Amino acid sequence: MFASTEQLNQIASWAEEHKHLFKPNGKSRQYGIFSVLGYPTAALELRNKIIETYGLQGKKQEPMFQDYCGYITEGGAIHEHSDPNQDGLIHTRFNVMISKPVAGGVPVQNGKEISVEEGDVWRCDAGVVKHWCTEVEGNKPRIVCSFGFLL
Repeated sequence: MFASTEQLNQIASWAEEHKHLFKPNGKSRQYGIFSVLGYPTAALELRNKIIETYGLQGKKQEPMFQDYCGYITEGGAIHEHSDPNQDGLIHTRFNVMISKPVAGGVPVQNGKEISVEEGDVWRCDAGVVKHWCTEVEGNKPRIVCSFGFLL
């Protein structure tokens, strides 16, 4: 597990408290950019751990979505897409599953489901692979912290 239970609880509570400030992004789907709303301490800790673990010191932050908290409730999903690259660098995201729904909400990259549990991190080379998530089912939201870099 990449994130501690304490970090997961802190970010989940932050998301619940701030979701009314998040931007809608499709059916039952919204997100909040940390630099706009203020990073919870646990999100900064995770960002720093990602930088250290994956050797990302000095790498540029992805400028459009930056680092954000995604919040998807029952019936919501992420459509199949890829993200724009910039200046010859690949839009890359490191995602941490904060809250895993009862069913669904599974990340998919190039047609392959990624097995993820709460607290796990996974990399998505979002500028070169088609990616999405399956429809969320049940009353527990899918909450993900997504940290963006240009690599």
